[in-house]
Parts: sequence; C-alpha cells; structure tokens
Amino acid sequence: MMNRSSPLLLVRGGNYTNAIELMLENVFPIQFPFGLGGPTQRRPTAVSKEVALQHYTRLSLKQFMRGDFLLVVLHMMNRIRSFTTGLITCRSLGLGGDLTFAESISTLTDQQIKRAAENITKNVEDNSVAAQFLRRAETSCRSIGYTAAAARANRRLMYALTDRYGTAHIFFTISPCDECSFRVHVWANAGMTMTMPSIDDPDNVCLIDYKERRDTRLKYPGACALEYESIIQTLLKKLFGWDCKKQKGDKGIFGTLLAFCVAYEEQMRKTLHGHWLLWIKELMHWRRELFGSNQEAARKAFLNYVDSVMSSSYLKNEEMAVDDDCCNKCESNGNATMEQCVASSISEHVGGDGHGHVDIGPCTVHDKFVDVD
Repeated sequence: MMNRSSPLLLVRGGNYTNAIELMLENVFPIQFPFGLGGPTQRRPTAVSKEVALQHYTRLSLKQFMRGDFLLVVLHMMNRIRSFTTGLITCRSLGLGGDLTFAESISTLTDQQIKRAAENITKNVEDNSVAAQFLRRAETSCRSIGYTAAAARANRRLMYALTDRYGTAHIFFTISPCDECSFRVHVWANAGMTMTMPSIDDPDNVCLIDYKERRDTRLKYPGACALEYESIIQTLLKKLFGWDCKKQKGDKGIFGTLLAFCVAYEEQMRKTLHGHWLLWIKELMHWRRELFGSNQEAARKAFLNYVDSVMSSSYLKNEEMAVDDDCCNKCESNGNATMEQCVASSISEHVGGDGHGHVDIGPCTVHDKFVDVD
C-alpha cells in the first residue's frame, strides 16, 4: 500500500456468524478501509438501512461500483423490501358476535395484535379477536426481484395492461454498448483527468484505449448501471414523451404514449438490455378503425403511421458539406486537427480545456445524468 499497489487480502476459515448480525464494513475492507460508515452505524441524523445501501450505489468512488460489492448490497436491499412488504389473506368468515369480519378487525390496535402474537408464540390460550385474526391470516412476503416468483408477479401486471389496452402496439429494444461509451470510463475514474484518443493516433494507441474501456466496464459494472439509467431517463423523457412524476405520456417519437412495460436482462457480453412494450393512442385509434365501416381510409392512415415511425433519416448532401469559415477559424486558433476541433466544440458544452481533457471531481454521480433541454 505504501507503493500504491493493490493490497493482498488473505481469507481463512473461522467461526461462522449470523448473517443478520454481520456488519457490512467488516466484510468489505476495500470499501470501508477504516471499518466505519456501515449501514447500521449510528449517525446524528437517523438513516434507514435501505437508504444507506442506496447511497452506496450512487457514490462516485469506484470501489463501490465493483460487482462483488453490488451483488451483496442488492441481495440485502431485496431482503429488506421483501420483509417490509407483505400480502395478507384471510378467510372472511365472521369472528362471532353481531359484527362482521371487517368491522371486528377494523378496531384492533397495535398493542392488541402484539399481545395476541406473544400469547400464540407462548402457547397461551387466547380467544380474543386479535388472536382469531392472526390464526386465520396468512402473510406472504413480496418476492425478491431476481426470483421466478417475481417474474410471475410481473407477468400478471403485463397481462393486466394487455387486458386494459389490448395487444401491445410497438415492441422496442435498446442495447447500449458500454465499451463504446466514454462516460462509463468517466464514472469509474472520478477525480482523474480523462483524455480521449485522437483519430490521428496509431492503431496500437486506440487498441490500448479499447482494452482499458473493456476492463473498466467488466470490473466496475456499477458505472455501466449508472450510464444505462441515464440513457433510460433520456429515452423516457425526450423520445417517448413520458412524465415519470405525473405518470402520463405526451407526444413522442411514436405518438402519445398511453402505457408501457419493460423487462431488463443481462446479455452474454455482460451488458444491460431492455425489451419494451408500448401502447400508443394514435395507433390504437387506427387499429380500431380497421374493423370499422371505412376500412380503406383506416388502412391508409395505419400504413402512413407505420412508415413514419419505422424509418431512418440521414444527413443530406448540403448538411455534410464542410464549413470553410469554421475550419479556417480553427486553424487560426491553432486547432489544426479534427480531434482538436471537436474537443474545442465539446468543451463549450461540457467544460474542459479545449484539448479533449475533461476534469471530473469526486462527487455523487446520480445528479449528473444527461438532461437534454
């Protein structure tokens, strides 16, 4: 460590401990080198364990973006959410007397339920309303996100959307490439000055940069997740026209978005991939008209809609022309290469020294998502 080399951690067998009592800072000395700052540590301002874990996943320190740490944190968060959320089912038979079942349990207090639970645990006879309610009630925790039970629950939600709006109108997929993203390299190297290779550099320099980006995204998947979240936020807000706060859609690239559902998966190349089902207001109207009286007009409008959204537009010849005045201006400023010209243009928008260098200081990265206004 004196030579700034990676420390060697030796693991040996010992006494087992209860997972509930295990402190996260004792398991991950790289993330917590001083043994402090864990989710259960007492703080002047009380912070729940779930909020503390969420905070770790959004820190710009790259040791918190490692896959081994995020895997444990994700499992802990899923367990917390599973045990704090439950579905209670109960037989609706009356509990005796003149009151209905709903009226009987509506007046129960926390103390009555706790006292009845203690009596049932200690095998003490208790015929109170609270005890009868606990004997009849069955509680099931919410499924952990990566289990088959959670997949079945989410599938039911998707079927509910299909029952409400009909068959989905558009199937949309998005697969960002982390190896081609300069931002992933930036997220994982906060506080360092990053330099983009020039297009005039030899192949070996570009190959070294590619290998560095490849190793970075495999070693720090948390940086890739932050970049993917940024892309999805931009996709929803700017392309689909969906307001996440109001849960309402506006005009987007496909029309007015009524509803959507999405399933995320990890591909074999260790990148995130999303499958989207979209319900569009305009397409719903014309699809309904296909079975109406004026089928020919509806078919024509339907085809026009499909052609308008399933197409690509490229630069025209006049848009691809070189601006001589701009190039002369760059040359007069000493920007003789295309890479320097592009870097000068980028620095006007994102900051930098005009030579492709962008300084990213230590920060909490969740407030640096792209917002194209």
